[in-house]
Amino acid sequence: MVDVVDPQRKHATIKVSLYEAMALGQIRATIKGNTNAWKEIQDSLFGKQLSGLNFNITSEELKKLSEEELDALLKKLDRGYVKMPTISIIEARQPDDDDP
Repeated sequence: MVDVVDPQRKHATIKVSLYEAMALGQIRATIKGNTNAWKEIQDSLFGKQLSGLNFNITSEELKKLSEEELDALLKKLDRGYVKMPTISIIEARQPDDDDP
């Protein structure tokens, strides 16, 4: 147990575990604008955010997925604190004989 400043009464101290003291320090850093502290809190709560996603799926395969399957896929990717990922489809096409 360690003594820390009581977050509700600035001139008093409270006894908390070392883990709780570290969590309070992380929260204080976040409130003061430390974005890395905020990111660490979010990663602890929701897991690390993916930097990118690659799907190897054709538009035909994607069209075959039901609404429920698409919703389940998007829900699995949503971490709760970022905007919903965007899925892009790029199809390779063989040139027609008429193409320049």
